[in-house]
Amino acid sequence: MAEKFYTLLTEIGKAKIANSAGFGSKINFVKMKVGDGGGSYYNPREDQEDLINTVWEGNITHVAIDEKNPNWINVEMMIPANVGGFMIREYGVFDEDNNMLAIAKCAESYKPLAEDGSTKELIMKMVLTVSNTENITLKIDPTIIFAKKSEIEILENKIKNIKIPVTSVNSKTGAIELKASDIKTEDGKTIESQLADITKQIDNIDLSADKVTLNSSNIKSKNVKGALEELFTSASNGKNKIVTAITGKGIVANNTDSFDTLSNKIKQIPTYAPANLLIEVKRSSPITIPDYDTIGKIALDVYGKIYCKSTKILSKIDEDGYIYWQYTHDRIITSVTVKNGYVYIADWEGNRIIKINSSSGEIIWNNRYSSKYGTESIVIDDNNIIYAGTDNGKVIKIDSTGEVIWTYDKHKSRVDAIAIDKNGYIYSSGGNRLIKLCSNGGEEWIRDFGRSIASIAIDNNGYVYIGYVYNGIAKINPDNGEQIWHVDLGLNISANSIFVDDYVYVASSDEMIRKISLDGLEIWKYYCNYNLKSIIKRYSYIYIGHDKIVRKLTDEIYVKK
Repeated sequence: MAEKFYTLLTEIGKAKIANSAGFGSKINFVKMKVGDGGGSYYNPREDQEDLINTVWEGNITHVAIDEKNPNWINVEMMIPANVGGFMIREYGVFDEDNNMLAIAKCAESYKPLAEDGSTKELIMKMVLTVSNTENITLKIDPTIIFAKKSEIEILENKIKNIKIPVTSVNSKTGAIELKASDIKTEDGKTIESQLADITKQIDNIDLSADKVTLNSSNIKSKNVKGALEELFTSASNGKNKIVTAITGKGIVANNTDSFDTLSNKIKQIPTYAPANLLIEVKRSSPITIPDYDTIGKIALDVYGKIYCKSTKILSKIDEDGYIYWQYTHDRIITSVTVKNGYVYIADWEGNRIIKINSSSGEIIWNNRYSSKYGTESIVIDDNNIIYAGTDNGKVIKIDSTGEVIWTYDKHKSRVDAIAIDKNGYIYSSGGNRLIKLCSNGGEEWIRDFGRSIASIAIDNNGYVYIGYVYNGIAKINPDNGEQIWHVDLGLNISANSIFVDDYVYVASSDEMIRKISLDGLEIWKYYCNYNLKSIIKRYSYIYIGHDKIVRKLTDEIYVKK
């Protein structure tokens, strides 16, 4: 059957375009990647997050809404002549956060190099069709502009061929030396004499502040000097009011800021629903898994597949509730996480960690790290290195084959939560204490917050968010462990699970989900009427695990009546 070639928006691309149309946020088209599909054709999917095999990437050189087709967005990139030696079967458009917004399957094309006997510049063009581009704001770096070599050569030839022969000026011929006195105005005067007259006339104008009168109902003063002083006073007072208003919204602003700076800070002010106002969210049908006593923690892979645990069962399911595989353990499962094609679970009684192939459910290894104590929490880094927190207050670093690299044993109680940032620092909680370790197991700092810590999450800038048992959540400075802010969720309410992207999402023991800004302001809260155990956000969707159900919610709100 003949191959079909097409372009499609990814799930995150659809969400970005919807946000741009609805809220005016910019879509930043930054780069385009080209790939060879791993050596053969395949059919791209909407949930895909990257190309199968990238062979080259470059900055986007043009993005605009099509003049003739207003529902088309044209995106272009040029591959220079000196780049090549690869096949192209796939290409995708990415934003500044390396999110793939759209992907195309194309007829295979070989990009040659000079040593292949041929060179050519190749323009990669992608046309995105959306329902309405009227309110979409596009953005591209204006400094990224390329011209093809052939276009430059054509332009150079045209410049060289420009000939403007001058044969005479004011009846002078031959070798002409052009002077200002040779150029006359309409009244016959030379330019030199005309300029002298104008200069003299300007010198005779009296523009002193008390000589010029003003007729404006908006200004009390009737001369320039008084009006300017009045204007500056009004502008200064207005600026002070703007600074006060911005500061009152939680954004730092100063009187020395320019108006452009203040304008940008105004745009940073988020719009909130009243914190005491319950909202409603769109939600999918519940995904109920047969034979589950309760659903505890859940995890999502890059394709949106869900991994959820009950007391002793681990299941891989899709959003329709289809079960791909199940694994039944002989002990209580305490933690589940997924990374780079593998699922990892830990148990309570055997202190075992099990590595499972996420596609097939096949056990890769099953290792015991203590004969007495259990494992409470695990996290995996980008290199498949495992960090585990145990019942007896240890943090264990384990390689991808299951071998122990080092053990840290200074916690005074069980390690309930553990997280790792993009720089390789490990944060773990044991009772009231939060400890930061470097990648070799050395201590960076230890902080005692006087209350038990149930959950940890880290944002893209490295800031740490901790959920307390019975005492809300807090944002922590990663450099010194000092608390930046604290949000009290209510009397005896615990933050069971936290997820952070551009906002903080909290699943709490009072059966509420809360969305909180990174500066600690509550945006909305939603009463689920479920015993919430876990919360994860992917694109514009929130996934929660509770009782016997996994539920998918949409991060769109309306007031509950």
